[in-house]
Amino acid sequence: MSLNVHSIPIFNDNYVFILQSEKDVALVDPGDFLSVNRAIIQLSLKPNFIFNTHHHWDHTDGNLSFKNAYDLKIYSSKYDMVRIPGVDIGLVDGQKIYFGDTFCEILFLPGHTLGHIAFYFPQESCLFSGDTLFSLGCGRLFEGTYIQMYQSLKRIQKLPPKTQIYCTHEYTQRNAAFACDVDSKNLQLKEYVSKVENLRKMDKPTIPTLLQTELECNPFLRCHSKDIQDYFQLTDCSEMDVFKQLRDLRNQY
Repeated sequence: MSLNVHSIPIFNDNYVFILQSEKDVALVDPGDFLSVNRAIIQLSLKPNFIFNTHHHWDHTDGNLSFKNAYDLKIYSSKYDMVRIPGVDIGLVDGQKIYFGDTFCEILFLPGHTLGHIAFYFPQESCLFSGDTLFSLGCGRLFEGTYIQMYQSLKRIQKLPPKTQIYCTHEYTQRNAAFACDVDSKNLQLKEYVSKVENLRKMDKPTIPTLLQTELECNPFLRCHSKDIQDYFQLTDCSEMDVFKQLRDLRNQY
C-alpha cells in the first residue's frame, strides 16, 4: 500500500493536504483554489476527489473552483451535505473509501461542528483530523457539546500510537504556551516544545504530529493527569470535568 502526502500551507496557518495513491489524487479541505492549484500544477497532478472534514469556509472555499476545473467528486459528512459547496457523496461513520491501492475509514467526530468527520488510513497509520485534534490542543466547540468533543478525542486516543496526525492548522506553538501552564511538570512536554520552537524558527511545519507525542504532551488527552487536576484544584472529579475546565480556560487564554 502507498500514500503520498503533500502539505500545502494557505492563509495564515491552514494546511491543505494533497493525497496521492496510484492514479487517485485527493485534496483534503481545500480552503483556497489559487495557491493549492499552483501546487497541483507543480506536482503534475490531476485531482479527482475532495475530502472535506467539516463545513467551515477555510476548509471548503476552493470546492466549486476545483470542481469546475477538474470535474472531481466531493465527499463530506452526510450531515454536512447541505452546508458544503458541491458535495456529491455524503459519508457516515465506519464507511470505507477505496483510494488508489489503499483505503480510508470515516470517523464521525462531532464537537467542533456537528457534522465533523476525519479520514483514517489504517494501513498507512495516518489520520486527517480536520479541526478536532491539534498538536497540543483541540478544536473549539462552535456547534457541539463538551461531551461530544471529549468522546471524539477519546476515540482518536484509541488509535495506534504510531498514527500520524495531519490536522489542518499550524497552532502548535500557540498551543504550547497553554499546555506548559497547565501541565508544567511534564518533562516530555518541555522536550517537545523545544523541538517545536526549533522547527518554527526554521519556518518548518510541526504537522504531522505523532499520536504517541500527543498522548504524552497534549493536555486535552491527559485529563487523567493528577498534575492537571491539581492545577485546577479539582478533587474527586471525572476526566470530563477536567476537559471542560481545560476547554473553557483555553478559550480565554
